[in-house]
Amino acid sequence: MNTLSRHKKLFRKRMNKRGFSSIVGALFMVLIVWSLASAYFFFTLSQNTNYNAAIRQKNQFDLDRLSEVVQISHAAFSADNGYVNVEVRIKNSGPNTANLTAIWVKVIKGGVTNYNSLPINLTVRSGESFAQSFTVPVGGVTPGGNSFASWFITSRGNTVVAQLPSVENIIVASTTQGIGALAMDFQNFTAYRIVKQGSSWYLNFSSGISAYNIKQSNAPLAFCVNFTNMDYPKARDLKLNKNSELFSIFPSTGGNYKAVTWYIANVDQNTGMIQTSFTNQSLYWNTPTMVYFVTRETVSGSPFDAKSFVSDSDMFLGTAPVNLALTGTIGSSPFGQNIPFVSLNIVS
Repeated sequence: MNTLSRHKKLFRKRMNKRGFSSIVGALFMVLIVWSLASAYFFFTLSQNTNYNAAIRQKNQFDLDRLSEVVQISHAAFSADNGYVNVEVRIKNSGPNTANLTAIWVKVIKGGVTNYNSLPINLTVRSGESFAQSFTVPVGGVTPGGNSFASWFITSRGNTVVAQLPSVENIIVASTTQGIGALAMDFQNFTAYRIVKQGSSWYLNFSSGISAYNIKQSNAPLAFCVNFTNMDYPKARDLKLNKNSELFSIFPSTGGNYKAVTWYIANVDQNTGMIQTSFTNQSLYWNTPTMVYFVTRETVSGSPFDAKSFVSDSDMFLGTAPVNLALTGTIGSSPFGQNIPFVSLNIVS
């Protein structure tokens, strides 16, 4: 009996050890399976996150690409030996900044086609519009008898064709084919009185009258001309320098003549304050711009006094022609234009 009892106890110990080992093994198996499952789950989650991020990035890129609205217009071409000069007007009408990375030019002459591209890096902000020129090397090109085409590539992969100027609805007499690049708004030729406030001088905007008929009052007088830059076909921006002037020659009954000159000046559009220094007046293509003619002499940067301005008492009574002698630059070229189509009438 004792021997049998000892065998039973030994058997139970062995069974207990085997049971414990099975439980530990099972636990290890569960842990391994859980670790593998967790790793696979997190790997799948990570890949899914990356995939969704890539899809969002692609969709955003496509949205930005589709919303990119860059217009290349008023293309003008000229050819030299081995080079083509391209002048265009660039406008970004889209909501995002655009970047032009390349320009392509194709030249056809006598059935032979030559073309080439030029890498560029030109940023065009939303709403921005300006003229730009490019010189593209194109082998085999010679002056005369060429047909041109050009297009631009953006960083988002869009292709923008350079459009030639449209001549529809253009009044030629208002452009460089007629009186010059600057067109004057003749209906709104305005005169203002000049007043002093503190140590500064101002155009009294509330005193604006038609400059065609001015009542003499022995007070300083200035003029405002509304110009529009209609440079055709190149659409270049224009700048007037300090030598631009408005002048008139008044005849008297005694046969004498009196010449009076008003030079261009910068005027604050909000307050009417006349600036004591002068910065070249920019006139952007197809944009009406107010230009002021105020002082007896070119603005030198020194403080103004009463002698700096012209009074209508400096002029004879009666009618006299007015000339606008305008100088500056158009694009990178010198500019000069005279507009002789305005008269003054000074009444007592």
